Amino acid sequence: MARPALVAALSIVLGALLVRSPSVLTVHLQPEQLGHSVRHIARMELDTLLGWRYWLVLGLLGALELRYPARPGEGLSSLGAAQDLVWLLLAPLFVQTLVRFHEGILVAVHQRLLGGATLHLERALGSGGTVVAAIVVYDFFGWLTHVIRHRVPTLWRFHEVHHSQRSMSPLADKRVHFVEAIVIATIALLPMIMLGLAPRTGGAIAAASLFYTAFIHSNIRTDLGPLRRVLVSPQAHRVHHSVHPEHADTNFGVILLVWDRLFGTLAKAEGEYPTTGVSDAWFPIERSARPASLVHTYARQVLHPFGVTPRGAHRRTAIVRGPGRARGRGLRLAETGAVGGRRRSVG
Repeated sequence: MARPALVAALSIVLGALLVRSPSVLTVHLQPEQLGHSVRHIARMELDTLLGWRYWLVLGLLGALELRYPARPGEGLSSLGAAQDLVWLLLAPLFVQTLVRFHEGILVAVHQRLLGGATLHLERALGSGGTVVAAIVVYDFFGWLTHVIRHRVPTLWRFHEVHHSQRSMSPLADKRVHFVEAIVIATIALLPMIMLGLAPRTGGAIAAASLFYTAFIHSNIRTDLGPLRRVLVSPQAHRVHHSVHPEHADTNFGVILLVWDRLFGTLAKAEGEYPTTGVSDAWFPIERSARPASLVHTYARQVLHPFGVTPRGAHRRTAIVRGPGRARGRGLRLAETGAVGGRRRSVG
């Protein structure tokens, strides 16, 4: 019932926009403009990661983890967070190397498949309304690409790297394979550009999302109280990372939970704070906090989706299907323990 209503509502909104301002469909974005937008957004994301505000937020989230831990032994002081820090510090190398390649993909898709057409919602909604629309569209495509990365076996092999985290922390969202990053950006970024969003505005939205994803990956015991029905919380996203089969393929939301509610992927797990990880018996889990060991494990984790063993020999990965069919039945399960429990909570 909700889905037809959503489609009807979107059709009415689009129709009203066309009647009010037909010129919203007449803008064409040139390849050089699109390339500039991609480079600008990538630069703003990188500046955010290296800026003092981001590290201040990490510190505040770390303090909340100490005060309201979802599970003991996790958070910024964990071995997993140290491994994620390596992912964060080495990410700029991939960003700078791949941004031109990714720019080429977006230009090809936009020009050849869409003819360079771009909406210009500011003419109908104004700058404020356009930002709100862009956030909703960005979040929907974030949800959609997340579902795709779970349901398509080849893409799951890269997304599995992110799900390998056994210790949730504000840095856990940085454990993302560069191949997956390209898929995410291609599916989620192109619609934002097609809305006619200025590069600075698009970059600001993408940069702001970095703060929210750090929050929902934190080891904080909160479901955001009344807001839990609308917004993704650390509790809801931990359930998405759960090793338990009953939680598999649920809670795909990035910012809003409305898409999971509309499309039936919301987990019935309120108040649960399960263990996290993957069941791939071959996956190279971090074992030591020594810098050399962390860098070595990082390299193995990057190579893992390609089927390369530590010795360099090719093999078939143990798990090639999505987590809904595989998670919870392998050899390398995260540490088991009671789900939930009574601890101090915020929200």
